[in-house]
Amino acid sequence: MTGIAPFVLAFTLLAQPASATDAATLWSQAKEAQRAGRLLDARQSLEQLLLLDPHHKEARKLNSRVCAEIFSASFTACLERFDHARKTGDDLAAMSALREILLLDPDHKEARARQRALAPKTLPAANAAFDRGLALSDEKNYAQAVEEYKKAVLLKPDFIEAVVNLGQLYYQEGEYNQALRCFQEGLTIDPRDPIVLNNLAAAHDALGHYEDAIRLWKAFLKVGKDPLLVPAAQENILTAEGRLLRERLRAEPDNPEVHLAAIENLIQQKRWERARQQLARSRQHPWDEQTRARLDALEKKLEDAEAAAAQRRPPR
Repeated sequence: MTGIAPFVLAFTLLAQPASATDAATLWSQAKEAQRAGRLLDARQSLEQLLLLDPHHKEARKLNSRVCAEIFSASFTACLERFDHARKTGDDLAAMSALREILLLDPDHKEARARQRALAPKTLPAANAAFDRGLALSDEKNYAQAVEEYKKAVLLKPDFIEAVVNLGQLYYQEGEYNQALRCFQEGLTIDPRDPIVLNNLAAAHDALGHYEDAIRLWKAFLKVGKDPLLVPAAQENILTAEGRLLRERLRAEPDNPEVHLAAIENLIQQKRWERARQQLARSRQHPWDEQTRARLDALEKKLEDAEAAAAQRRPPR
């Protein structure tokens, strides 16, 4: 395999979660597409909506109906397209048809076997498409690079480098749901790949799925060795934990444990001023003596951390 040089996401400051308006728009798009018979478009909108709002009952019902309609309308057509593509020697169309079958039925043994049998023949074309994707990315022609990476993945379904690069292009263009799907696909290919784990965590974080992001970054830290990505992941975990704690503070303003955890998190992030502000707000509550003593201990910890940071600062 030639030309593999995937870049890696290692952002410590990531985009904020999608708004409620996005969910309403996706729901409208899904219903319109389903009424118009554009079932795959409807399913895509519904999948994106359920990533934003997993408890949307109407979307879940419509998704089940759309999936049943897609399966019944498309399964035979996909098999017919595959047979026609094989007869005409169109390997890309053949693999595309098999991929659609496996999206409809991931356990379809015949489609999986045909995909494996065809893969050795399509490998050179997959590598060529990947190399074109790299070259187009270097030229900042991202739209065409996306198409080439898609071809590479179609022609070689376990081409993890192409899957990752495709996801990274979606991510940098702000298409976080598309990026998420790519990195999830990469995780099915290699559940311990550090680049996939790191990037999937970043996609979840960008969508506001902080618990999933934290879990995946912790999984990354078990296998990742990159001297830049490891500390970045550690920072990202603290940042995501801080966002979760801010949400909990709004939901549980009288819970002393949440206040203490939020202050501890800000100290770990070296956000001294924010930690002092949170300390001041927390002291306004009528806590018991034990909680006040723990706040005193955190204040001392903050002062010590600031002093140690000042000593490490180089002289001007």
